[in-house]
Amino acid sequence: MISTGHSALEMPPDLYISHYPLDDIDHSPDDFRALLSAGHENDVAGRFNESLAQESADWCEPDQKVTFHRFNPQALRIFWEAYSQDKTYNLTARNCSTTVIQALDAALEGASYSGHIWRDLFKIISNPQFWLLRLVRGRAEALTWTPGLVLDYTRLLHSVVEHSDRRWRSKLSDAFRTGRTLAHVAERDGAPA
Repeated sequence: MISTGHSALEMPPDLYISHYPLDDIDHSPDDFRALLSAGHENDVAGRFNESLAQESADWCEPDQKVTFHRFNPQALRIFWEAYSQDKTYNLTARNCSTTVIQALDAALEGASYSGHIWRDLFKIISNPQFWLLRLVRGRAEALTWTPGLVLDYTRLLHSVVEHSDRRWRSKLSDAFRTGRTLAHVAERDGAPA
């Protein structure tokens, strides 16, 4: 079986977002290329795992976590109420990672807004982490979201949303360090940087 990991999102005490196929997708590596089509021919029954504790007991503990403090819990709940009506799973178009990214988009929309639109806009577009964020998102949307891209994106997003008041020198240093890391990951995976 081919596995790329898993992405999930938790908002304690009672919201857990984890989209998974109902039955493991088990195909030979020769059939894997056909599975990457985002068409409905690759839709399968899906399920939503109930909690981090249950998922960890069935599989394993997460090895990476990113925690946000600035987000809209009501928007996240509204998103999940609508999204969870359809359990369909698609390895490319509706997987664990695409689900988490959509949830983050809903929860973090406007999270950095301070009431001063022009100052907020300048802070965002002048933040080098924002531009790296756009590069990661562009790559993911050109292909598909994977747990690794979700982790890279979420770390950058965390920096933009949670640390928007940091000094320029530390922002640039972090951006260059993240850029080098992404280039190394791309080289390792055989993709152009």
